[in-house]
Amino acid sequence: MSSLLTGAALLNAGLAPGSLDFCAGGTLLALLVGLARCVLGALNGGALVRRLPHTILDGFVCGACWLVVATQLPVILGVMPPPDMHYLAAGAWLLTRPGLWQAGPLLLAAATAGCLLGCKRIHPLLPGAVVATLLGCAASLAGLPVGQSVGALSAGLPQLHDPRALPWHLLPQLASAAAAISVAGVAEACAIGSRFAATDGEAWDATKELKSQGAACLAAAAFGGFPVAGSLSRSSLARTAGARTQAAHLWTAAAVLAFLPFGAPMLAVLPKAVLGGLVATAVFPVLTPASGLGLTRAMRRKVERVLHLGAPQAAPPATANGDAPVRRHRHVAHRLTEALLGWATLVCTLIAGKRLELGFEAGLALAALLALCQSATHVLQDARARWAAHTAGAVAAA
Repeated sequence: MSSLLTGAALLNAGLAPGSLDFCAGGTLLALLVGLARCVLGALNGGALVRRLPHTILDGFVCGACWLVVATQLPVILGVMPPPDMHYLAAGAWLLTRPGLWQAGPLLLAAATAGCLLGCKRIHPLLPGAVVATLLGCAASLAGLPVGQSVGALSAGLPQLHDPRALPWHLLPQLASAAAAISVAGVAEACAIGSRFAATDGEAWDATKELKSQGAACLAAAAFGGFPVAGSLSRSSLARTAGARTQAAHLWTAAAVLAFLPFGAPMLAVLPKAVLGGLVATAVFPVLTPASGLGLTRAMRRKVERVLHLGAPQAAPPATANGDAPVRRHRHVAHRLTEALLGWATLVCTLIAGKRLELGFEAGLALAALLALCQSATHVLQDARARWAAHTAGAVAAA
């Protein structure tokens, strides 16, 4: 997701993809994003993040995952859609034209998904992603029609980057994009961390996440890299492969450092269909929004309550807690509201396309507007209650 946002920001700044200015602009973005996240972490921005309705994060992540899958369809099906099409429109265009599909990339992507899921069933430590990568390289070297390959990659360890070479004249254009990438990246990390933490029954600290991501972006900028963030596809892939602790990331970093000096040319023949299959398989479990279940339950309870109140019934027995039905009604209304926020965020994210951050910002704006309306309603209700009590007291005194 951060890659999509970064690419969109650099293209909007008028930088040609693959040029030196494009790479330098990405490094400047990494510096700005790192500073923004470090400042948010120092100001305990995690407390604000934890107050976000979880359905907004669910809707945003679900919409982003659908867009990620849509971006992988061209390499999986071996067909490029017409240029300048929205991701979802391009995906629909591809899916409605099966006659254009290439059998080689499609079968290779299916085999990749089978390796990723099947190896886990055979043994948790069997790396399905590595098996799929080796299978794809072997198919490419054998001359099979597997579609586009990754191509040449630069080898060697990265060098320190001279900050004087950064395009500082683009700072006004990239500042707003850096703020959006910071917010969207943190939102994705929140959704990933909170979901996995809830599944495992562990605690998760959003403030530490902000600081760590900020430090990672600053380190990337020091070596001429692009903005980095927690990735839903990579995290899902690591979890599917059996990663459960930070040790998995340390081993991954060590493997990458050991692989860079001599292993990069080996990946030149890797078919992109393998990468598309890995990403699509990893994010598949998140394509169904958790907020959708909340919406269904809330609406069902709401309808049952209306039907129950409209049917003839005996007077309810007196209870010590007479306002319990009112609280239940408010709870159902709250669940319904949060679920609708999640669905609205999902729709806005899908519509936003390349500007994914706009979908998340729209969800935040709707949540803020709703909170303002609820606060105004409570104030009016309190004022009405006080006026009724004052009127009753005046009548009693008269």
